[in-house]
Amino acid sequence: MIAMLVVVMSFTLVGCGGDSGNTSSGNTSNGASTGGQAVEPEHVWTVTSAWVAGFRFNEYVEKHMEMIEKYSDGRIKINLYTGNELVPSMETWDAVESGLVDAAHM
Repeated sequence: MIAMLVVVMSFTLVGCGGDSGNTSSGNTSNGASTGGQAVEPEHVWTVTSAWVAGFRFNEYVEKHMEMIEKYSDGRIKINLYTGNELVPSMETWDAVESGLVDAAHM
């Protein structure tokens, strides 16, 4: 059941996020390494969750974001915001549609 949920959430992020062209231009590294070298993220996504801070489901959301960063070998960096942090929880889809965020996790 959990594996199915992770797969569905992955499709939600990919389907909503797209490639907004955000790239890292700073000199910071996310700590991922390939062959001993630090990798700069190729894409930086802003993701908001519908779940408010302190809600237990946020632990799964954070782990999911960490998995995406790990399995992309550091090429994708995700800045995750909880519900009501950037936009009200019930307006996450509107935030994606308007381009305020790259993806929403619901």
